[in-house]
Amino acid sequence: ADDFGGREQDPLFKGLHRVEYGLFAQNTTAGLRAPAEALAADAHELDQRMATLPLQPDRMVSGAARLMHRAAGLEAMGGAEKYAHSDLADIQAEADAVLGIANLLRPLAQKASPGLPARIDADGAALSALLAAQRDGAGFPSFETVAADQRAAIAAALTTLGDDMDTLGAALGLTTAGRSAP
Repeated sequence: ADDFGGREQDPLFKGLHRVEYGLFAQNTTAGLRAPAEALAADAHELDQRMATLPLQPDRMVSGAARLMHRAAGLEAMGGAEKYAHSDLADIQAEADAVLGIANLLRPLAQKASPGLPARIDADGAALSALLAAQRDGAGFPSFETVAADQRAAIAAALTTLGDDMDTLGAALGLTTAGRSAP
């Protein structure tokens, strides 16, 4: 909404964040049918398009590294989910995806850099432990309730996992050494 002149009332404010705003900021489903249907149609189209794309390990690894670095920056600034404050659940899903990519490449990584898969596992487990400490009975609490020192620890763990993915890409000859830009 920050990108639109009329903010949340702007007719161009659509998609996921429009639905999120209605559900979490306005606490209603009124007026969300059309945006939700458009979002579902867009998701279906994306799914169809993704099925036709070739897997490119270099893009998978560099994208995973960028995702972790970007998430670390957002968490350090106080989160990305302006209305739902569901950042912790998002981080868990993103970390699971990144660790899945690392696991797919594990046989190659083990040959290229024997200690790297274990380091990625350990750093992933450290991030998971930080996130698990935040869980309550129903899942994750609102990101607003997470103490600043815990946010900083999560951001640091995200950065470490992003750096691990940069190292993985370089070890496999998929990317150049150095940190991916967020």
